[in-house]
Parts: sequence; C-alpha cells; structure tokens
Amino acid sequence: MAKRNYKEEYKKFHASKGAISKRATLNKINRDKGTYGNGDNMDWSHQKDGSVKSEESSINKGRNDNSQGDRNARGKGSKRKISIKKKTDGLTDKQKELIKKHRKHHSKKHINLMIKLMKQGKSFKEAHEIAMKEVGK
Repeated sequence: MAKRNYKEEYKKFHASKGAISKRATLNKINRDKGTYGNGDNMDWSHQKDGSVKSEESSINKGRNDNSQGDRNARGKGSKRKISIKKKTDGLTDKQKELIKKHRKHHSKKHINLMIKLMKQGKSFKEAHEIAMKEVGK
C-alpha cells in the first residue's frame, strides 16, 4: 500500500471550492467588523446552526469536536481512549473518577503525569496545573 501524502491532501482540500468559499466568507465578516489583520488573535467561526461567532483563533483552530473531519484526522474515525485502570492503583476513588472524566480532554502524556504527581501526594488541581505547564493539553 502506498504511503499517504498528507501535505498533498491538505493542499487539495484547501484548494477546493467549498474550502475557499468558507474561508472567503469568514475573512469578509472579519473585514466588515474591522478586525481583519489587527493582531487581536480573534477569528470568526461557523457554528453548527449556521451562524458565526467571534472567538480566539487558538480555540477555533484547536477545537476537537469529534466532527467527521476531526475523526478522520485522528485516523479510523473513532474517539481515542486511554486505558488507565492499572495506572490509577493507589489513588482515591474520587481521584480516579476525576481522571476518568479529565482524560477525554487531555493527552495521554498529560494524564500520566497527573497520575504520577497525585501518587506523590499532589492534589488533582496541583497536578493539573503542573501538567499544563510541563506538557500542555
């Protein structure tokens, strides 16, 4: 099987009429509002109901909303899960429950560091703050 050329796929997608139209619409809205190119780090993004709203560009570009495009980008079209049963031995039931909810939004590296820190006696909040500084999401 031939290796995928992601760079070429990306280029082809963003050159499509639909992608160009969507980008042009949002750029026009940005210009009309007087926020285009002013360095405020704000973007206009399409919402599921068809409306648009202003939000920080890092949030707009970094959203992981489990849409078809996001699932395809992650591969196999499925949500990723992190197995943590054995790793959480030694944590309280409350900490295990918090980690279980938290892992949906953060990387495996982030979660593993938090578990390690909580086993060393850090609170969930302290472990999260340290993990955000050292690993990020």
